[in-house]
Amino acid sequence: MSTITSRCLLAVTAMLLGGSIAWAQEPEYEGHDDAGVHCLKLSSIRQSEIINNRHILFHLPGGKTYVNVLPRACPGLTRQTAFMYRTSLNELCDLDMITVLDDIGFGLTPGVSCGLGRFYPVDDADIEDIKKGYTFDRGYEGDQGDEDD
Repeated sequence: MSTITSRCLLAVTAMLLGGSIAWAQEPEYEGHDDAGVHCLKLSSIRQSEIINNRHILFHLPGGKTYVNVLPRACPGLTRQTAFMYRTSLNELCDLDMITVLDDIGFGLTPGVSCGLGRFYPVDDADIEDIKKGYTFDRGYEGDQGDEDD
């Protein structure tokens, strides 16, 4: 690999890591606005709850709940499925991917991978609306999620 190519790759890597470090400093529970937050600390996530192929709730301590609105419908992601994620940081962020786990009868196998979106704080009324099928679209425009896709 040429020296110029190596330096370009190093510069891009440094910029990407710099962005991750800035996100890591963003407050977890406060200081958010309608644009949502980029990341949630893994150690704070008590439970996740799939609502449909576009919405996942993340329950945190103190009764706090965030909804992640996926940028696109995630095929196979339903209330009855599970998902996994891998991250090199101690946070789950809007640039991370989740992988749907398919039950093939004798165990789970990785299926489709989908990108996460921003995390938005929600209250009980928001959660009920999302569960009724309304798209949570604070700061986001897109199609309504469908549990069957």
